Order: sequence, then C-alpha cells, then structure tokens
Amino acid sequence: MAIAKAAMVLVILVDVMGQGLAFPIFSVLILSDSAGMLAEGTSAANRQALYGLLVGVFFLFWFFGAIYVSRLSDSVGRKRGVLICLTGTLAGYLLAFIAIEMSSFWLLLLSRAITGFTAGNQPIAQAALVDLSRDDAEKARNMGLVMLGAGIGLVAGPLIGGLFSSSAFAGLALTLPFLVGAALVAATMLLVMVFFQETSTTRVPLSIHPSAIFTLLWQITKRPVVLKVAVPYLFYMMCFITFYVFFDNALERWYGYGTTGQSAAMFALGVTLAVTSTPALQRINALAPPRTLMVAFTLGALGLIALFVAVQQPVVSFLCITLMGVVHAYMYPAFLGLFSKATSAEDQGWVMGVAVALFTLASAIASFIGGLIGAADFPALFGFGGVAALVTLATIAWLWRREDVKAIVADR
Repeated sequence: MAIAKAAMVLVILVDVMGQGLAFPIFSVLILSDSAGMLAEGTSAANRQALYGLLVGVFFLFWFFGAIYVSRLSDSVGRKRGVLICLTGTLAGYLLAFIAIEMSSFWLLLLSRAITGFTAGNQPIAQAALVDLSRDDAEKARNMGLVMLGAGIGLVAGPLIGGLFSSSAFAGLALTLPFLVGAALVAATMLLVMVFFQETSTTRVPLSIHPSAIFTLLWQITKRPVVLKVAVPYLFYMMCFITFYVFFDNALERWYGYGTTGQSAAMFALGVTLAVTSTPALQRINALAPPRTLMVAFTLGALGLIALFVAVQQPVVSFLCITLMGVVHAYMYPAFLGLFSKATSAEDQGWVMGVAVALFTLASAIASFIGGLIGAADFPALFGFGGVAALVTLATIAWLWRREDVKAIVADR
C-alpha cells in the first residue's frame, strides 16, 4: 500500500510540475528573436499576442477537459483514469520536443491543447488516496500527501526547466527539459501499472456532452451563496494568473533573463507556495475572519503588482514574485474553504468541480486578454491584473455583506 500511495503522490507531482517547467522556456522561445520558433522580423507585439495564445490554449482546453477528467475515474476506474491522463501528458511533452526541434509554433500549440485537455490528474489521485484510507485519521494523512506532492511539483518544475535548459546542454537547451519531463511521466506510468491496484469497484457510465461544462457553471445560479463566493474568486484568479503567466515575460524584457533566470523566479514562487501552504497557513487563519484576511491579501496583491511595474529592479521583482506566492498560498485554499462551506456535504464534489472550472476559465481569459493588451502596451497587461484585484475587492464588499453569506466569511 505504501508504494501505491507513493505512486499517487508522484502522479500529483508530475501533474503540477508542468507549468513551472514550460512557461520560462515558452517565454524565451516566443519572445526572443534568436530562438528561431517564429520568423525573423516578427514584431514584439505579435510575439506577445502569440505567447498569450500559447498559454491560453492550455487553460482553455483544461477548462473543457476538466469535467470529463473528473468523471473519468468513476467510469473506467482510478488506475485507467490516471494512465489515460498520463498518456496525454506524455504525448504533450514529446510533441513539444518535436515542435521545438522543427521550429513549429502550431505544433507547439497542439501540444499545449493535448496537455491541457488531459490535465487535472490530481482529483483522480486524490480520490484514489481516499479509497486507500482505512479511517478518518489515515484520510487526513493521505490528504497531507496531496499537498506534499503538489508542493514538490511546484519546486521540481522550475528546477528541471532551469537546470536542463542551461548553456551546459548546448543544442538541447530548450528541448531537454521536455524530455526529462517525459521520462518522469513514463516512470510514473510504469509505477502505477506495476504497483497500484484498482481501488474503485463501482462504475458510472461516462456521458460526454459538450454542454456539460456550461451546465455545471449554470447550476451556480441556483445556489446563491456559491454564486457570491464564485464571482470574487473568478476575478481574483484573473488577477493572480495575469501576474503568474506574464512575469516571465517581464524578466526577459526588462533584464534579458533567459530560461535559467526565469526558472529561478518560478522556483522562488513555488517554494513560497509550498512553505506557506503548511503550518504557516494555520497561523494566518487564526489572526482574523476570512473576509478580513482575504481583503488584506487582495490589497497586498494589488500593491505587489503596482510595485513590480513601477520599480523595475531585479531584486524588487524577485521580492514581488516571492510575496505573491504568499498571497496565493492563502487566497486559493481560503476560497476553496468558502466553497466547501457554501454547500452541503452531498455537493462537495460538485462545488470543487466548479472551483476547477472557474480557475481554468479565469486563466484562459487572463492569458488571452493579457497577451492582446501586452501586444499594444506591455506594462498595461499587469494593469489588467490590478483591475481584476479591484473588482475582487468591489464584489467582496458588495456580495459578502448579504446575510446568507456572512456566516461563512465572518467565521474564524
């Protein structure tokens, strides 16, 4: 059983590490004239728009695939569900390698679509760890393993991207990280196939309807408290994702940082998220009610974005990136906690699906719009993130004063 749990932790790790591995490399590939991915003479504006498209397609396909991935393991079993998703991840890594070797942007875009649609292995692995739990105490320990895998994944992605894209690997600098990622995914698949035994014995028919994701979101309108949590959550995610997706671009533009420097920034963010998401988070929660803390952290995000743009110095930029990790390490689980409180025990799976759908939707919107705004005025794209933070504050002030939501946002 211990090896089976380790396999699920590794599944979560490789699921999370992809973004930290890929974003710094994509930033150099698309924005640098010397990378060769785009034709010489491609304007900076077009490069910025294409970068936003590349990232946005990943989140858009994740948005459409999320509901099917979450249902997949209930239909074909945990083991097959995990292996299907890992196969998509492996194909995405290998296709990205081929695309970079061929200098084909459109093939790279296809790789991101495939990777995005099969993303989200974490819910299946989490369900498998629940299945492996013999009592509530073991379930709590196994949920701790979920955070462990996610935390290591946040750190591993930038490490792999930075280490294997250095000049020491001449000729493979921009492709080797994808081969290493593919090797880790393949090793994970082997571990799952050999050591993980199926934990789910029930089967639910897999019903695939293109409208299912929109039906899921439409159901929010029938649950007023969930809706009042969802609106600020959507705009907060736009704020954070705008910063998260494009700070690599800023480091390349302002300081000429390549993949190593950008991966170092991703590493700093990942470490902060991992560290703050453990005992420190419990201490923060004890300081004040959720509404007070969430307003304070959203103001903090707004201030960090303003500082990041106004003071273009490497030390200040890294400080802002690191502190933004603290903000998100509090805000994301805080919103998930409110979603959980906003509905009944029977609807917990549904509301977590809503949270994932809104996250991917916000990420796609932020990537597409940020890329278009940045094509015209690069610093202004961070202004879009700042506006999203202001809308978050406004919707909290407007929606969370209602009596039906006060009980969950004012409770310690």
